[in-house]
Amino acid sequence: MKLVAAILAAGLALAAVAYGRALSYPLLHDDRTLVASEWVAKRADLAGALKTDYWHGTRHEGSNLYRPLTIASIAWNAQAFGSKEAFRAVNVGLHLLAALALFWLLAGFSRDRFAAASAAALFAVHPLGSEAVLWIVGRAEVQAALGVLVAIRLALDHEAKPSAWRLAGSALAFFLALLSKDSAVAAVVLIPAAWWALTQRRHPRMFLAHGAALAVYLALRGAAVGFSGREFPFVDNPLVAVDPLTRAVNAIVLLGRYAALAAWPSNLTIERGFDEIAVAPLASWVLPAAIAIVASWVGAVLVASRRQRRDLAVLVFAAGAAFGVTSNVFFPIGTIFAERVAYLPLAFACGLAGAGLAAIPRRAIAIALLGAACAAGAARAWVRAGDYRDLATLTEATVASSPRSVKALFNVGRTRLRTGRANQAIEPLERAVAILPDYPRAWATLAEAYEVNGQPEKAREARQRAGVAPSDEP
Repeated sequence: MKLVAAILAAGLALAAVAYGRALSYPLLHDDRTLVASEWVAKRADLAGALKTDYWHGTRHEGSNLYRPLTIASIAWNAQAFGSKEAFRAVNVGLHLLAALALFWLLAGFSRDRFAAASAAALFAVHPLGSEAVLWIVGRAEVQAALGVLVAIRLALDHEAKPSAWRLAGSALAFFLALLSKDSAVAAVVLIPAAWWALTQRRHPRMFLAHGAALAVYLALRGAAVGFSGREFPFVDNPLVAVDPLTRAVNAIVLLGRYAALAAWPSNLTIERGFDEIAVAPLASWVLPAAIAIVASWVGAVLVASRRQRRDLAVLVFAAGAAFGVTSNVFFPIGTIFAERVAYLPLAFACGLAGAGLAAIPRRAIAIALLGAACAAGAARAWVRAGDYRDLATLTEATVASSPRSVKALFNVGRTRLRTGRANQAIEPLERAVAILPDYPRAWATLAEAYEVNGQPEKAREARQRAGVAPSDEP
């Protein structure tokens, strides 16, 4: 028990130090947009958020995004403790709670507390989770994951020892996860899968409570924002421009990219839209690669099951299935690839890593490897947190990691222009329009840069290509 407590304490402390570096950094982009909303800052509460879309009170109002608990949480933060330090401290605190929830879940069904503690420590410091933790709006991912992990554990506990309180708690946690972000609907698959694999009792009627929670959520969402789909910008997700099969196959291959990034999180960035990630045609390598990924995933689940390691089978299955809503496989979402959507799948992947460490015969070697991995993860998270110190630093780091993302090129060019570096703004903006000639915002900003640099003829041509004025925000 002392070793388990020490591992947990060390992992949580390292995460707190790494992410604590960003506490005083300014709020940027979507964070600033939400917090600057008068409605969020002064009047919003859960009752009001249940009736409105996510961007209510901002210039993006009217979207079909529905995250009332996330908005209520941010509003509480703004109204009770309005400092940027308080916003980020709450995010970090929620992340540490999610790590503890992962430990609680894994300790419940694996019975190996060393494996569970190792997984929680790795998850706490893993830099792939940094986007969800460092962005205030990333709180949606953290709260949703926290709710799903708690819901699974309480459902398993109820099956082992029936209790109305456990069942109600599981359904409530699921409901709150849905109110945080609709991607938590993946728990509709995750909870029954864990229940079927890890319990001997068979009381499927327990899922009536979860079904009721889902029904209430759907009713609230339908009344507030409806269920109509929306078009997503090609620049953010080029998969919207291809047929469903090509989109699904490419999305499956990108799940392999998430796995690679979880194993080696060296290249972290907030933008991977067009044309940083190329969409491959079915006739290329992408189809056999997708088949291999699916076959490997299914095969790993079956092998673990046949070897009586159903705990591992559940973790392998969950690491993939948790991407169900955010993968672009079944329908397009607002981004082709985003680190924040890997937050919940990362928890299950860390569970597998913890099990692997626990399987090492010599505990001293396992502890040494765990310590090295946690130290490396915390160091990378610390460095990544430093990228958020200001807008200029973040945009420069983003374009360095995603040199072909036209949105990253546009953002860095515009930031350079706004900060008095007009002569340095032209090059990335010219690269952006070379990659995507039909990008009015980049042309308009390029026209400004040309004008400031004394190139009126080029400015006039760029304005003609733009047709519209640039906006103030990406």
